[in-house]
Amino acid sequence: MANSLSFNGLDLSTVGLIVKSRNMPVEFTSDSALAQNISYGIDSKVPPKIISLEVAVLADTVAELKSFMDSVMLVLNQTTDKQLILDTMPDRYWLARFMTLSGQYKGIKFEGTLEFKCNDPFAYAVSGGTDITVINSDPDFAVIDTAGNAIIRPVYTIISDAVDAAATVILHSDNTDEEIEWRGALAIGTVLVIDCVNWIVTKDGVESMSTVDGEFPTLVQDTTNLILTAGFTGTLTVTWRNRFC
Repeated sequence: MANSLSFNGLDLSTVGLIVKSRNMPVEFTSDSALAQNISYGIDSKVPPKIISLEVAVLADTVAELKSFMDSVMLVLNQTTDKQLILDTMPDRYWLARFMTLSGQYKGIKFEGTLEFKCNDPFAYAVSGGTDITVINSDPDFAVIDTAGNAIIRPVYTIISDAVDAAATVILHSDNTDEEIEWRGALAIGTVLVIDCVNWIVTKDGVESMSTVDGEFPTLVQDTTNLILTAGFTGTLTVTWRNRFC
């Protein structure tokens, strides 16, 4: 059964491209540390993902096929990561980069192989999650329920409702034991963003990394996460996208 794909927001089935089959390996690698008579495995890592698709471009005339192929290349001709969605998995996308399109023309049809490279090998949920918790006490906590099957990097947004000239803001994941600490002045309405996707902390839109210590707290997939808070009261908004191998 033929399927279609969308790249950079454009459905390639509108220019005749169909996906006949797909190869999407899930791969982990682990280096080893060697010692006499024994070796030790280092924590596994996930290399970039290569998505290889057997495709065809179908047309009614030679002129239409030429036009379709030009349009396909116009969509694929991107030099940065773009969203790739396969219609067999419409709930998620990959940040993919076009690599190659090779094959043969057969009359008024093109058949070949289309390859994408995902330097970030995990897929992301099309629909994101949001949780808003009112932090009434110091310390307090937020409860985040996740799905997916890979570790999630959220964005935490704190809006202070109190004045503290020398605050020590702490977010601690009870699930991973990761904890981040930021020190600085808070006013009513101060917005502190702890962005675990880009590994940056901003205060009122300005980078504020000089007093940051610790690790950016990730969310564990497909479970209930407990995020402990300290050093502030106000609201904590957590936004995230579930991730998939």
